[in-house]
Amino acid sequence: MGWDFERSGSFANERDARDFAERNGIAPSDIRTRNDGGRIELEIRRSAIDGRRIYDRGEGRKDGWT
Repeated sequence: MGWDFERSGSFANERDARDFAERNGIAPSDIRTRNDGGRIELEIRRSAIDGRRIYDRGEGRKDGWT
């Protein structure tokens, strides 16, 4: 059985994606990143964001919420 992840946006680099997750109190074990043609896609485990408000100040993001 695998975990369900929610796409959380594209970032310029992996550090920006990880900083975003850290600012929102998401544990490193609850995220995964992947390189998608020059941008970094951040995915957050759904159970880690259930009932949590994620704050987006736009730093490092290349796109909005999907």
